[in-house]
Amino acid sequence: MNQCNCIPKKRKFNHLNKNEREIIERLFLEGKTKSEIARVLVRDISTIKREIKRGTVIQKKENPYYSRNPDVPDYIYYTKYFADAGQSKYEKARQNCGAKSKLLKCIKFVKYAEKMILSKKKWSPDTAVGYADLNNMFDNIPLTKTFYNWIELGLVKVKNIDLHLKVRRKSKSKANTN
Repeated sequence: MNQCNCIPKKRKFNHLNKNEREIIERLFLEGKTKSEIARVLVRDISTIKREIKRGTVIQKKENPYYSRNPDVPDYIYYTKYFADAGQSKYEKARQNCGAKSKLLKCIKFVKYAEKMILSKKKWSPDTAVGYADLNNMFDNIPLTKTFYNWIELGLVKVKNIDLHLKVRRKSKSKANTN
């Protein structure tokens, strides 16, 4: 048995796309069961159940039967699956996914560090982080490496040219591999 046979295959999960949601809508309207829809789309039945739950909305229509009885409602409420509703709820949920930026949590520290680095004191980012951490000045203080990454990405007012040691040092060159 060679080594490539020992490596387990990584599972690949794919989200439903708009076309699949439209197929679900059409098949569900035709009266197909959730398991039949799952077989057609080659998806797990729980995926179809969740999608139908996500895209189902309450509709209201006027009651076709007129009655003088006050207990008979003027409108009838019913539920119906819409692919567009499922897609919009999915997209809204996807906007809230992922890690949130630490920069927004540390904004007070960032303003303080920018002031100290750009002032006449010419502190390094490491000094600003260390001093703030030592004196417990802020609730959220990033790591020095994180602050340097923010400088590299241009997320803060401080630039590499403002950092004394970073301008003076020569960058590491890659060794020639001939």
